[in-house]
Amino acid sequence: MEFDLLSPNYALLLLHDGRMFLHDIEQAANLVSFAKQAIANWSACFLPKMPGMFVTGCDRAGSINVWNVSQASPMRTLRVGVPGVQKMALMDDSNSVLITGTDGSVVVFDVENRQVAWDANAGHTDTVFGARFSNTDPDVLATASFDATVRLWSISELTCKAVMTGAEEGLYSCSWSRDDSQIAASTRSGAVVIFDVKKRMAVRTLRVHTQRSLQVQWSPHEPRTLASVAEDRKLMVFDESGKGIADVQHSAPVKGLAWHPTNPDICGTIDDEGTIRVVNVKTVKLQAKAAHPGKSSGYRIDWSILDPSMVISTHSDNTATVWDFGAALAAEGPSSQPVPPKCVLVGHTDKVRAAIWHPEIPYLAMTGSWDSTVRLWDIRRGSCISVFALHKSDVYEVTVHPSRPFTMASVSRDSTMRLFTIVDTLLPLAVRAVLRLPLTSGVGDVMEPTQPAMLCGPAG
Repeated sequence: MEFDLLSPNYALLLLHDGRMFLHDIEQAANLVSFAKQAIANWSACFLPKMPGMFVTGCDRAGSINVWNVSQASPMRTLRVGVPGVQKMALMDDSNSVLITGTDGSVVVFDVENRQVAWDANAGHTDTVFGARFSNTDPDVLATASFDATVRLWSISELTCKAVMTGAEEGLYSCSWSRDDSQIAASTRSGAVVIFDVKKRMAVRTLRVHTQRSLQVQWSPHEPRTLASVAEDRKLMVFDESGKGIADVQHSAPVKGLAWHPTNPDICGTIDDEGTIRVVNVKTVKLQAKAAHPGKSSGYRIDWSILDPSMVISTHSDNTATVWDFGAALAAEGPSSQPVPPKCVLVGHTDKVRAAIWHPEIPYLAMTGSWDSTVRLWDIRRGSCISVFALHKSDVYEVTVHPSRPFTMASVSRDSTMRLFTIVDTLLPLAVRAVLRLPLTSGVGDVMEPTQPAMLCGPAG
């Protein structure tokens, strides 16, 4: 219902089945029956500077209809630059209306001049669970949300460049193919959705699991191979068409996975009991295992690209744990002894969900938590060296591109993506750059706590 501001006794009645009436409140009678519209969620707004005029919009169309109460059909239809109209509100005493789009965008539309007067970039409309930088372009970030879309962002322009649709349900993670032509996303039902980056849409839905899948990851080694884990207690390895390669059963729901950065046959997983498994997907055999001391539910793991023996895992007891699988991976056969923790990172005040290693400094790791913060850790001392309180709710993913090692991106239940820098935390490294002192070193040379930060990633 929308009241006429110039005639308070009159109200516009919009019914979900598409019928619309001008109603006289005092007489309890419909004065005008307007042309029936499509079945949708409708909103309307009277224009006080244009007596008798009003506009309507619905969530199924990116346009508004302009009406006069004396006519049963709309006078004109105007495109407003959104895929669907969610809500409308009058802007002060004017002929401009504030429109919120179904894609999260906000538009001020001048009805009299038939043009967009102002617009704000669209964002996700629900929890953002996944975020990953393009493999080849550090300026492009992909995010996956429970609003069933994958969005591509320009980091330099801070704008959303594309919205990829076609998924039928909420998304929990995203991963680029090695050549950046496709993006895979995991879903609530356990399906994996493949998006074509050029077409900006979902092109395949692979029914991989029978229960919720929190992560899918494209192999960094094999261009057509993916792996996903789910609450059906399985690690599945398959190609981009959905053809199975390996099926690894677990004893508990599996939450996270990570491909080994140098060995194409090794994949790590973490389950609901906090157990980490290192699996050879070629032989489908367990290579090594590590158990969280308190059996606290796990969520994510990540291998260090600078020291491929090191793993970081996140847990629901508010901690992250660092493990050294070097000896277990070097063994000829499966290790019979569980790998002990190397250190436990304590500081978050709620469940830890995100974790990544820094691509240039081997002792740095980043974590994100339900306490709404991102923390930067020095694992040599097991200490937190910086806290970033950027979000208003749970942080689910933190990511960084090797070409821009001091710019981080994080995503959250607050439906936003945030960018931040860690340059201030690593000020001595910045000073060395200004003084033209050496900036690079070997990994082993900086792992002693007394050594300064140096860049240890691959040249170029």
